[in-house]
Amino acid sequence: MIDIGYLDNALVICPSAVKNYSLKKAAENNKLLNWKFMSLEEFIKNYFFDYDHRTIKYLVDKYQMRIDVAKTYLKNLYFAEDKEYENKKLKELVDYKKELSDKNLLIKNPLFTTYLKKWDKIIVLGYGKLDNFYKNVFDNINSKIIEFEFYEKEFYYNEFKTMEEEVQHLYNSISQLLENSVDINNIYVMNADSSYDSYFNRYNNYFHFKIEEKNEDTLSSLTIVKEFVDVLKENNNETLKSFLDSNKNSKHINTIISIVNKYVQLDEYVDLIIDELNNTKVKNETYTNIVKRANLFEPFEDEDYVFLVGFNDNCPSLSVDTDYITDDIKHLVNLSKTEEKNNVKKENVLNYLSNINNLYLSYCENSLMDSFNKSIILDYMIVNKNENNSTSYCYSDKLNRYRFSKKLDQFSKYHIRENDLERLYATYGKNDYQKFDHGYKQINKQINKAVELSYSQINSFYQCPFKYYVERVLKLNDEKSQFNMQLGNIFHEVLKEVFENDITDEKNINEIIDGKINKVIEVQQYTESEKYFTKSLKQELLKDIEIIRNQHQQIGFDNYEYEKQVDIKIDENISFNGVIDKLIHKQIDNDRLIAVVDYKTGSEEYKENMIEDGLSLQLPSYLYLTSKLFEKENKKYAGFYIQHLINTDNKYEVNKPIEVKKLNSMKLNGKSNSDEDFNILEHFDQNFRESELINIYVSKEDKISYKKGIDNVGIDKLIQLTEEKISEAG
Repeated sequence: MIDIGYLDNALVICPSAVKNYSLKKAAENNKLLNWKFMSLEEFIKNYFFDYDHRTIKYLVDKYQMRIDVAKTYLKNLYFAEDKEYENKKLKELVDYKKELSDKNLLIKNPLFTTYLKKWDKIIVLGYGKLDNFYKNVFDNINSKIIEFEFYEKEFYYNEFKTMEEEVQHLYNSISQLLENSVDINNIYVMNADSSYDSYFNRYNNYFHFKIEEKNEDTLSSLTIVKEFVDVLKENNNETLKSFLDSNKNSKHINTIISIVNKYVQLDEYVDLIIDELNNTKVKNETYTNIVKRANLFEPFEDEDYVFLVGFNDNCPSLSVDTDYITDDIKHLVNLSKTEEKNNVKKENVLNYLSNINNLYLSYCENSLMDSFNKSIILDYMIVNKNENNSTSYCYSDKLNRYRFSKKLDQFSKYHIRENDLERLYATYGKNDYQKFDHGYKQINKQINKAVELSYSQINSFYQCPFKYYVERVLKLNDEKSQFNMQLGNIFHEVLKEVFENDITDEKNINEIIDGKINKVIEVQQYTESEKYFTKSLKQELLKDIEIIRNQHQQIGFDNYEYEKQVDIKIDENISFNGVIDKLIHKQIDNDRLIAVVDYKTGSEEYKENMIEDGLSLQLPSYLYLTSKLFEKENKKYAGFYIQHLINTDNKYEVNKPIEVKKLNSMKLNGKSNSDEDFNILEHFDQNFRESELINIYVSKEDKISYKKGIDNVGIDKLIQLTEEKISEAG
């Protein structure tokens, strides 16, 4: 417990939790103290220098850094002194610091040294042992660092197989404390990360008390912030003002405004504003009469009860040597090496925990997603295994019914008679086991019977009809295009514009690609890594254009249509529309010879065995659309193919360079027509037996393998099946 009287006439360097605790204790004791609180981060910024968005933008613009990289450099500037270093990294830090200082981009507080002298004491509290660097800083100004003392004691500890068992034990233990008249405001759950949230949400409904919900989301996850970012990118002050006015009653609008107000020229700092929104946590609501969540190193009273869950190998989270200033040079700037930092972390956690009067530790071997080992801190503790009351049935009827249903499942499916099954059966009977009501009674929405279908909608329907109903019919999930879809659009639009207009000038092609990429980046709320990846695809696109142009020289058909929109009316209520990425055809005598190509930026393949289930229908739907497009003509199909525009096979192989792999990956993959002695196919690719255009294998018997070949009857059946599946989806 903190002696707040000792903090009078002191500058206190501490975490916010210690500050709030100290202010609360002073108010409770009617003490008026002369003190000032600062976090360690605030102190360092005043003692050395601070920086702002202008500093970050300068580094980003001049050195083409990502925002996160610029921040890493700035955080490490504190450690490099203004002197000559032989090490390249440290030299770089000194150079950056001098350059930024010369340009007045480091914000210094020249009066801070004088300010420190006005205090009788400078006390560092709530951090435990510090890194050597910070310890030296505080030693130089005669500060008092108060470390966590260790108190010899027994620690109460429980082990569980699963996280659910651990959570059941937690809720039952809290129920027992409440039953014994412990004030709920004196009960805390510590160290519960997001993996516990789903359990807490469920168990809060089982019990008569609740454990605090902690939101770890950032502002950028909120709908209002996503809308704000879209408005911000428009760079229109009137639109921005209108947005702020229309959302003035939102509880988040003041946070957004406070962030925006830091920036004078909004259009110049859009990326930095988005970055700040991405890194600002949503403020959690504060409630009373609830079991509060706490973090390590928060202070507690002697009458508080603290349940530390997840006491596994991530508690404490140990460091590895991945800092910008690595272990081999840390001694040059007086930073603690990784091993020393980890030893300090372990000591701080052990000492801190020994100060908590009523502490209960627990650990589970498995969560839904991970497996864990015990915390290494246990090796330094004297532990007393507590009674495991996760099986208690005393505190929640709802939980008992849920557990009874699980035991009935085990008995019904696997004939496993678990403990207490008969006792629970005697209490609850069949508990409505295996009784369900699947009726949806709450949806009241007028649905238009006329249905317009596309390939993606049909695919969604056959993957999951309910998903299709919710997204496409009720339109309850009207989300914006995803990242991968936007990448695909860039490739499609560029290839259409280049080949439809027969553009061969390299400068023009570069301008088209840059324009498409920049337009998408401006509109979409991309992370820095997504922006980088999107821009990096330019070289892939240039190579695609070169390869496709050479492929066109090998194709015997002379009509090319790109992103061909076709709309078909199937019956009174159902219409089907689609866009064929590339339609290639030729009139020979009375026949219309056709090939279709589906561009892919992912790794999707045509899977014939899934057609009956309504999946992998994109290429068959292209055939169906062309059968209607050329309905009055005698149609013959050379083949239908997927063309992969991004080569994902970058694995090194001897005598097979990346360039060769790229050429192979761009070959047309799909089905080729083996009928009429290959006459149709030969018109499309006269060298198909040794093709550099199609991924095909022709045997010595002059036959195409089953996986790569199809005849006219097979194509007709595929078109007929596709129409049936479209009608069925409608």
